[in-house]
Amino acid sequence: MIRRSPRAAEPPAAKGRPYLPSSLEPINSTAQLLNSSKLLSGDGATTLTPHKDVAEDQPESCLSYVSAVESLLSRQQYVDVYFVVSSLLTTDNGAAKVMEAEERRRLRLLSYRCLCSYALIRFKECCEDGRAALTLYRHLQDKKSSPSLEMSDERLHSRVVQALLGALIMREMYNDVEELRLIVPPLMDTSSEPMSNEFFHIPPPPWLEAQESAIPFLASFRRYVAAQRWSEAAQTIDGSATAQSWVKATPLCAMFAFVRLELHDPKAARALLLPYLASLPEPPSWEALSTAPVEHAQLWNHFSSHYVFSTTLLAKASFMSGSAYLNISAALLQRVLRLNPSYAPARLFAEFVLSYEAQQQRIDAAMSANDYPKVLSVTAEMLRMPEVTRLVHAELYLVRTQAQWMRRQPLEVVHEASRCVQCDPKCALAFRLRADAFAMMNREAEATADRAVAMHLHSKVDAVFDELRVQRSRYNTTQVEASAKRHSVPAFTSFQSASAPPRAPPRKRFCSSTRISDAKSRKCANADLLLPGLRTHYEVLGVSSDAPEVEIRKRYRQLTLQCHPDRFVGATESNRRAALEAFQLLGDAYSVLSDVQLRAAYDVGLLNLH
Repeated sequence: MIRRSPRAAEPPAAKGRPYLPSSLEPINSTAQLLNSSKLLSGDGATTLTPHKDVAEDQPESCLSYVSAVESLLSRQQYVDVYFVVSSLLTTDNGAAKVMEAEERRRLRLLSYRCLCSYALIRFKECCEDGRAALTLYRHLQDKKSSPSLEMSDERLHSRVVQALLGALIMREMYNDVEELRLIVPPLMDTSSEPMSNEFFHIPPPPWLEAQESAIPFLASFRRYVAAQRWSEAAQTIDGSATAQSWVKATPLCAMFAFVRLELHDPKAARALLLPYLASLPEPPSWEALSTAPVEHAQLWNHFSSHYVFSTTLLAKASFMSGSAYLNISAALLQRVLRLNPSYAPARLFAEFVLSYEAQQQRIDAAMSANDYPKVLSVTAEMLRMPEVTRLVHAELYLVRTQAQWMRRQPLEVVHEASRCVQCDPKCALAFRLRADAFAMMNREAEATADRAVAMHLHSKVDAVFDELRVQRSRYNTTQVEASAKRHSVPAFTSFQSASAPPRAPPRKRFCSSTRISDAKSRKCANADLLLPGLRTHYEVLGVSSDAPEVEIRKRYRQLTLQCHPDRFVGATESNRRAALEAFQLLGDAYSVLSDVQLRAAYDVGLLNLH
């Protein structure tokens, strides 16, 4: 809860506006109403504030505050300007007779406050001050004895009319916009002015003619959003360049970004929100507002809510764009929670981001340790997270594709890579890995097509693929060395006696086409026998030791199709276990014999054994 500072008796405020301070003296005590701008801006600048009786006795001196007010506006200290201008306007209201010079000064003050209200997203008050400024402007123009307004006043008036019409459109008061447009006098064209894009850092809405042509599109857009018809809403804005320019310059930008997120287009949402939020001042933190006068919190209320909502949207869009933006998303959420620690959407999403980041670290550690079963387990958990979206799914499926490729499981590589490209059709590496898996399965036409797509998407994908091949070669070498260390010699263990009949390997039951030659069988019967589960890789695949790579690949494909565990989903537990064992034996054998270096080392081990 925001603490209200003690105060003396105050005059009643206008409905819908915060209480205004009765004095503009620089304040050093928290018991007084108006703190210096140092409290909110943090830049060391203190608001210039005159004594009340000086302002009353010397109205002309108030003109000197124009430069001070404009200095505050240039630093986007809209709340401080609002208080200063409101107090000066209160002083004017107390005068019995208003001179023409004071009318001009009042017009400028109303204009400043109108623009501040627009910048603070207080559109109702912007309309009130804008209408009052327009009435006073016409009154001064009707005076024949009155000299024409200065160029700076005309430029300021043009901005006020733009802000007034913009505020009416934001409030969906389209009939009032049409009525006002008919009575507004010709405005100064400031498109060639150096300050045409921003007036004291207040992004202006599009020009009057653009507003008129954009109104039907904006009205339809908001109706579609209210009905949650996201596709129609996006098509409406995309169909009008003037509507697009309006949306990008107003708080409707956050609404349009929300529509993009609902359509699973986070990168488009980021492209909208990044420049929009960069044009806005960051509101004071919760701690600063809790010690400031309550009027400050009231004036910042609408703007802070909009800023927090928009920043949370940007955090979500960043995360949904991929894990490369994970740190950016976390930093944005920290900013939101510093501004509003109780904002529930940001708190919930921050908890999810922390959980996802922890899981990502587990994946990185498992990949570094070549623990691919753990990689598959962790990614399966992450895919079940509710906030994980399409592009993040694609990243996880790509990790799973690489893990299965490292394990030389071509069928699984095809399965995971297909899911990856379904989520992200521009993932070149997924196409390249799937092409290699197709080649291992003798599906050359599909392999050629995938290689072509991968090269079209990324010209350097082959370089990345070659790096992965080097990693896999090292991984396979490590696996062979570990196996040799466990069994003393590669792929063998201690021999059992010839009298012990060998147990039929699982491969024999499920891969009946594989046969060991009679000569080899007799040789094994007359000498020490290999353990059935640790036959040579050539015997597992049923090929000769001088078989070419094409024959090895063809044989591997035939046997894996017969022994794949998916074919035994309805079988008994023992049969499923035997199928899995046979499938793993085939994978181990092929991983060695399909690699030239590993096969040569393996053959040397066999020669040394015999």
